[in-house]
Amino acid sequence: MLYAPVDRLTHDHSYYLVFGLFGVVLVLGVAALCVLAWWSRAQARGADAQVTPIEAFRAGRVLFAGAVELVPGERDAPVLLTLQQHGEQRRSKNGQFVLWTETGRWYKTRPFYLRLENGALVRVEPGKRVDLVDALELPTRDALSATRTRHARLGADEKVWLGGHLSLGLDPLGLATQAARPAGYREAPHQHWVLKPSPGRRLFASSEPVSKRFNDNAKFYLGWALGWLALGALIHGVAFREYHQLRRHGVDAMAQVLSTDRYQTRTKNGYVTHYVAVVASPYAPSQTVREEVSADAWVRLQESLASVPVVVDRRHPESLQIGGRRELGSTIVGSLLAYFAFFVAFGGMLYHGFWRRPWYTRKKFNETEPGSLYGGA
Repeated sequence: MLYAPVDRLTHDHSYYLVFGLFGVVLVLGVAALCVLAWWSRAQARGADAQVTPIEAFRAGRVLFAGAVELVPGERDAPVLLTLQQHGEQRRSKNGQFVLWTETGRWYKTRPFYLRLENGALVRVEPGKRVDLVDALELPTRDALSATRTRHARLGADEKVWLGGHLSLGLDPLGLATQAARPAGYREAPHQHWVLKPSPGRRLFASSEPVSKRFNDNAKFYLGWALGWLALGALIHGVAFREYHQLRRHGVDAMAQVLSTDRYQTRTKNGYVTHYVAVVASPYAPSQTVREEVSADAWVRLQESLASVPVVVDRRHPESLQIGGRRELGSTIVGSLLAYFAFFVAFGGMLYHGFWRRPWYTRKKFNETEPGSLYGGA
């Protein structure tokens, strides 16, 4: 169209941007996040339901909640993880930072006891490696070393959740709760309840409720769903406000061109000439609108200040578009800014989702830290 301003998106592009990307795609994305939040809540409820009641002492897979009790005479943590990281100095536009890359992790375990709420005592033989869920302690390292270590441990009297295979066995110290002797076997040795890793698996040991990670995931998904809804409402209410007004209330009319103008702006690729038409709103002649038009349209209007087709909102005569089609203005309405906000938010969600994962869910735990590797400026 001759008079269609060049600083607006096309009719089809406008429609697909507003109702496609920021309509259907946004709604489907929010719905997917809500489904993930619901699924995480369901996993949390399922995890809580897996905790074995303290009265249900029977051989097989169990998940007990209780407190760590050390073997008499010992002080060291029965489960100790050592995680080693190597630091590398990096720099970004926001300044320098250190990238800490995991180079190894080791476990040190020894038998201990689990005191249940009813007072029963279960001997725990954790095996060489444990699926440990626990917060990492603050790192330690030598002053001029590029290597540091972090630890996670189960300490005495700490509330824990342990999952493994419960069976009858012998406790060398005789402290664990005994099983009842079979009838008719008075001379049979006492057997005790012993918790070991399930066949082919590691012992599960967590210092936090087993449902916590699923509840955290649910909060993450639900928070981002609400954030996307807020972003969508902001974009439709601000960036796309005029577009929605003209689609719902706009009427076609002819507007008188009052004058023309042109100016230049400087970009990295050189100077750009802008051609402008000034028109009077047909329903409020005192209201004028400046819109950029094509060079051909500007030349024609220079020859004769004719009337041009417009779309105008009668309720708001200043809301007007030259060209007779409902389109988005890439500079006036901010559709490019909407694009930018969408992809920045999407990238932020992926970045947050990746770096928020706790160390025990990663094969390698890498992290960043602002500042210098050796503490200098």
